[in-house]
Amino acid sequence: MMIYRVGNASAMLCAGLALFIGYRKAYCVDMVLGTLCLYFSFQLKEVPANEESSKQRIGQQIWECIKESILFLIKNGRATRLMFWNASIGAVATLYLFFLQAQLPLAGLPTGLLGPALFVMGFGGAVGAKLVQYFSGWKYSRVSMVCISGVILGFIAVLTKNPWIMCVGGFVASLFEDFLQVRSDILLNTMIPSEQRATLISVSSFCFSIIMIVLSPLVGGFFSLL
Repeated sequence: MMIYRVGNASAMLCAGLALFIGYRKAYCVDMVLGTLCLYFSFQLKEVPANEESSKQRIGQQIWECIKESILFLIKNGRATRLMFWNASIGAVATLYLFFLQAQLPLAGLPTGLLGPALFVMGFGGAVGAKLVQYFSGWKYSRVSMVCISGVILGFIAVLTKNPWIMCVGGFVASLFEDFLQVRSDILLNTMIPSEQRATLISVSSFCFSIIMIVLSPLVGGFFSLL
């Protein structure tokens, strides 16, 4: 998680460059990089789990995956609630960081500093992921309350309309989001058998997507009122 967050935050340093060259050229660069990644992904070879699965058609494999995910959600109520809870907190923090990219320049942050500001905020996630190991003795309920308070506090920072306080709020929100994310993953991995880990990842991602679809227009409406 730390490596991912540092890499993701480093990419944010290009935000100023993207604004400088314009969104058309920025998207063209993104398309080229995406195509390159797609090329490398096609070089990966799937290792069949067993002979039966290797004989299934791709459509049948997709249906089996969907059916297994639905059964997973039904049979593992506690894990499902945990995933939706974690996804809800993570979605709020993620959307906040998304909208800050537009709000910071409007609040007076120089365009050239947008990339470094986003880098610092994104780096908060790496810090949060690292801090988890020092609070392993905390109960999950306590971690949840602290993290949701931190994300809300970071979200409230936008009301000041001060770009520097908003950056601090973004850092805080990112830190507590990843703190909760890592702790949730640790707990989920103790609840789910190893053979269902792949299903756990896909279902967790699905839960996050559902929450994002619901919250995106709501958070967008909130920022439009500022």
